[in-house]
Amino acid sequence: MEVVPAFAVGSCVGLRGFMSYVVGASLGTKAIGWAVDYYGSWNAGLIILLSACILCILCSTLCHFSAKKKHQ
Repeated sequence: MEVVPAFAVGSCVGLRGFMSYVVGASLGTKAIGWAVDYYGSWNAGLIILLSACILCILCSTLCHFSAKKKHQ
């Protein structure tokens, strides 16, 4: 199942790569570093990572069911 039309695939992949770099490499490391410094423990950083994983699973599930419903 395709979510975007064929002519927009390159743009979507490029936008995803750009946002992954900006959010993941820049803001993500700063947020985890700040949490570890502020709370004085790596538990805070690991909780942030676990929360991000759960949020990613939730968003992926919602997108999957939305695309599945759209193509029925």
